[in-house]
Amino acid sequence: MMTVEHLAYVLAQAYPTLTRWKDYWVSHPVDSTTLEQIGPAWIPAWLPTDPPKPTDDDIARLWAIHGEAATKHVLGAEMRAKRDALLADADVLVMKAEDAEDSELIVAARRYRKALRDVPLQAGFPDAVQWPEMPASLIG
Repeated sequence: MMTVEHLAYVLAQAYPTLTRWKDYWVSHPVDSTTLEQIGPAWIPAWLPTDPPKPTDDDIARLWAIHGEAATKHVLGAEMRAKRDALLADADVLVMKAEDAEDSELIVAARRYRKALRDVPLQAGFPDAVQWPEMPASLIG
């Protein structure tokens, strides 16, 4: 199902001179209890008159052209966000190891942090990510 991020990516490809949240807004319906998306993304506001607001058929055509790239872009952003959260935790581990002046822990923490930074460089990224395991010596 097309999310707002997918639709925003597709629109950015088709209308590179327009700016999201300035020229147009994207949204999707959500379940009022779970707040989970329950329908495809849509355009509730489109301010420019030229170009005109894309129709549902226009969006379907744009999705056919840019959908695969949009999916990869959104997945990449999700994987980077996960990596960034793990990096924030790894930074704390490095600082704790440095404070303890434990050279083995420092090396282990820095290697783990570097492996996290290198996640987007993996050949299968973002479709197939091998998440580095935190060394057992750093757990606790």
